[in-house]
Amino acid sequence: MLRQKRLRRLTVIGAVAIAAMAARPAAALDAEGARTVVGGAARDAIDAFAGRKLATGEAEARFKGLLDKYLDVPTESQRVLGRFWASATPAQQREFAGLFENFMVVAYGGMIDGVPAGLSIDVGRAEAKDDGFLVHSLIGTGHQPDGTEVDWMVATAPGGRPVITDIMVDGIGLMRTRKEEFGSILRAAGGRIEGLLQPIRSKLHALSDPAG
Repeated sequence: MLRQKRLRRLTVIGAVAIAAMAARPAAALDAEGARTVVGGAARDAIDAFAGRKLATGEAEARFKGLLDKYLDVPTESQRVLGRFWASATPAQQREFAGLFENFMVVAYGGMIDGVPAGLSIDVGRAEAKDDGFLVHSLIGTGHQPDGTEVDWMVATAPGGRPVITDIMVDGIGLMRTRKEEFGSILRAAGGRIEGLLQPIRSKLHALSDPAG
């Protein structure tokens, strides 16, 4: 039971973070710029969801709106598929990008109503890492003065704008975890992209229509 509560808490925090994947106008990315992206993104997500009791459909619509506006879906889709991206046809790449975004909306959107009022994010230092910056932050409420450590990976998308490409909660990277999960499915399917697309379609159907 304790583990389930902890996982749900991390998922809720992660959902807020994913909803906050944001960008600013194109500019050379530096440490302060990365901190600015995270701070603005976090505020947008808190303003949209913290302390609000939303119906599932409304929460998902708000969540999708943020993703459509701030997430570079094609780039993130390619990152998640990794080496398997090159073996997908252009049509499969497009379908995966759409399915991936829809999966995040349906899987996480319904949890947004669990974001407590009074949630705050203290953005800390940023350090250069790989092709971007790792920004450290502390998320908490008045009831959790010590907060939870959340790290955000900020990089520059091909179009020149900075985007958040992963969020690590207690050392668990949400996008990295998804990449590992999809990679495992693809390896079991002999690398066939359809071997991943079909399970995602089925999962989306089950999540969207549990009774059906």
